[in-house]
Amino acid sequence: MQAFIYITVCIEILLFVHFPFSEQIMPLLSKMAKIPIYSNILYSKLFTFFIIMVTCIGTRSKKDLELDPTKQIIFPLIFGFIMFFGSICFLFFKEKGETSLEWYNIAYIILSIIGATLINSALDNISKRIKSNFMKDRFNIENESFEQSKDKVETEFSVNIPMKFFYNRKWHNGWLNICNCFRGTFVIGTPGSGKSFSVINSFIRQHSAKGFAEVVYDFKFPELAKIAYYNYQKNKQLGKIPSNFKFNVINFSDIEYSRRINPLKREYIEILADATETAEALYESLQKGDKGSGGNSDFFKTSAVNLLAASIYFWSRYENGKYSDLPHVLAFLNQEYDVLFKVLFSEPELKSLVSPFEAAYKSGAVDQLEVRP
Repeated sequence: MQAFIYITVCIEILLFVHFPFSEQIMPLLSKMAKIPIYSNILYSKLFTFFIIMVTCIGTRSKKDLELDPTKQIIFPLIFGFIMFFGSICFLFFKEKGETSLEWYNIAYIILSIIGATLINSALDNISKRIKSNFMKDRFNIENESFEQSKDKVETEFSVNIPMKFFYNRKWHNGWLNICNCFRGTFVIGTPGSGKSFSVINSFIRQHSAKGFAEVVYDFKFPELAKIAYYNYQKNKQLGKIPSNFKFNVINFSDIEYSRRINPLKREYIEILADATETAEALYESLQKGDKGSGGNSDFFKTSAVNLLAASIYFWSRYENGKYSDLPHVLAFLNQEYDVLFKVLFSEPELKSLVSPFEAAYKSGAVDQLEVRP
């Protein structure tokens, strides 16, 4: 298409400069001169300009374009118009019937070609500039970006996370300042999106350095536990953590790494009611199926709970609770009934609770004693 621009310029020059041609070419030029657009020099110029505009519409930029609008669009367009259309003035110097190549004809030819080239170049750059921006921001990132905090706002309770944000076609360094953590911080993201790395780890490190007592739920144990333990040891050496702070892990899946306690310790079993509550909790945690069936099942449940409660209470009192733990209680319950009742009756507070079991044993109602949860 761009070649067609210069073809029209050449045809215009051949028709309006009147070169001395052979008789074979003159008939062709005479027929072309009858075309309306070549009946007047101004029409010819406008037609060439139209061809230039149509050609430039299809121009595409093959790479990122950084243009200087003044030097590459405005100046070429202005001077191109002046030269291209101003060249018409030199045709007025020509006398009728003249066929020689005078200076004004040469000036007309040069200005027409240079003017067409400058206009073509300027309009090409306009088209490239427009099309280079098409689909450049297909996700509307530029319009949705905004200025964010570049200053670190640190308080005794704050968490300050360094970040980068995109604004005004540039990346900037900024800070995510969470000044009041007590209002709650909600972190949402798909698995592997970086929630722990970007936010949770920063909370652990910075709150540990500020002497916070932390409870960390480590879903991917021991990933967060290692970070928490490292910062605990580090800040303890630096004196940022009170000396009475301790590091503990509660792990129900792998108790090898867990801090363990004895729920049957004497300090927790002060009265018989405490032993009964503990026995009920153990029974319910072991029971499967419907827990509210009632009737006979409740009767056997009560019997099992009472016998377990009596055993727990006895061992919490025997030798000041030295053997008060679940393994000793279970081993004791597997003894012969004669031994079992003889030991339990040695504790005066248990006589009323254990008497029904002894009576059932002596009367042969063994099923009542061997009930299982």
